[in-house]
Amino acid sequence: MIKKIQILIEKIKNAKSIAISGHKNLDGDALCSALALMKIIDLNFGKKATVIYDGNVPKELDNVPLREEAVFHKHLPEDAKYDLYILVDYGTRKHLGEIEKYVNAADFVIEFDHHFNDDLVGSLCFDDENKAATSQIIYNIAKKANLNIDQDVVDLLMLAIITDTGNFKFVRNSDVLKDSAELLSAALSGGAGILKYAVKKIKEKKEAAESEHTDTTGLPGNPWSAVRELVGFMLFGDEKIDSFWDGILKKKTNSGIGFWITEGLRKRKWEEHIILSLLKNDIPVIM
Repeated sequence: MIKKIQILIEKIKNAKSIAISGHKNLDGDALCSALALMKIIDLNFGKKATVIYDGNVPKELDNVPLREEAVFHKHLPEDAKYDLYILVDYGTRKHLGEIEKYVNAADFVIEFDHHFNDDLVGSLCFDDENKAATSQIIYNIAKKANLNIDQDVVDLLMLAIITDTGNFKFVRNSDVLKDSAELLSAALSGGAGILKYAVKKIKEKKEAAESEHTDTTGLPGNPWSAVRELVGFMLFGDEKIDSFWDGILKKKTNSGIGFWITEGLRKRKWEEHIILSLLKNDIPVIM
């Protein structure tokens, strides 16, 4: 693994042009992993990578950090060519869509993925089927390589995990919980960022409801409601999350954003630990 990381670093250092893509019709893990890797490369190597996509991006992901940096492939020059192409969360070659021609034209291809694939595209592969999300692989490689990350990277990696696990409903092993605890801890200790701001919003809403003697059923004292609030804020931002809260307070919102999340949490205890720790502004510890 150390040798592979050394090759990865050398390839990035020597590349004059870098592109990053996920599978066609990006989901949260593919988009956020690509954007996180783009920012990691910028922070540590001073290079501007281009995130390229094919297909549609769910409107729910419009507010993720650096979303505006992702370029639709039809906006590229027809003869676009990259020294280094990095694939994240692509699954199989057939899922590349129209970007495959740019991948094939690249001088070297690296991949990060958590899907089974018996027809690897990359010449250098960081693949692990035991990971719940590709962002976990990127996070752990960044740690091993002592690469710097910032709040955008933390938010993006955590959002990739949240979306790809159905908010921890689909978890393969405890690694994702440990990685999530570390990322949440980093978010809380950082100066800014979506996760930290979302926690602040949760606490403010809870305190406001208590001070106004509002019925707090469904408010963040309830761990799964806190998760729903957190994810909702990350995906939709202030405007829609405020209207979502209005619906909760008026007892009109029993579905909508994150309801599918709620159902997956009722029988789990470790989310309660993470969220209750967040509400107290403590560092989550996963046993």
